[in-house]
Amino acid sequence: MYNNVTEASKETIRSPSRTFEARLKINGRWFNSEFKKLSYETSSTADEALQLGAAVSAKIEITIKKIDELFENTEIPVEIGLKLSSGKYEYIPLGFFTAERPQSDQATTTFTAYDRMMKTTGLYVSNLIYPASAASVLNEISASCGVPADLSGLADIMIQTK
Repeated sequence: MYNNVTEASKETIRSPSRTFEARLKINGRWFNSEFKKLSYETSSTADEALQLGAAVSAKIEITIKKIDELFENTEIPVEIGLKLSSGKYEYIPLGFFTAERPQSDQATTTFTAYDRMMKTTGLYVSNLIYPASAASVLNEISASCGVPADLSGLADIMIQTK
């Protein structure tokens, strides 16, 4: 859960009437207030059963006012903004998503994008010598798939076997 918000944001989110705005960044440029549709879906497994140790992945589907940018296979940050009483928006990150096959018509651009978990679907074979710290294992996985990981608090946890 994201907790790095101001007191004004905490107060506003509890109010009975709120205004939100989404934005995304493509090729260094922010696009906001032009969203026609934004859907966000998460899942931790491909079937109906609970899997222990599974990670949650996310998918977004966006339709926005036409974007004249090339961004297929580009990682884009998406944020949701809450309008504060001052009239300014305070944004929180929704995630980093990689766009697949954006399609445009005369007025809109539509695309589906997946979060960084899509990079972790390949085979992982460790080259470490075991026992190894959990931080070392996670660092190796992070380096192999290109997804940054928070290694804090893992140094004292040991994994005994490969």
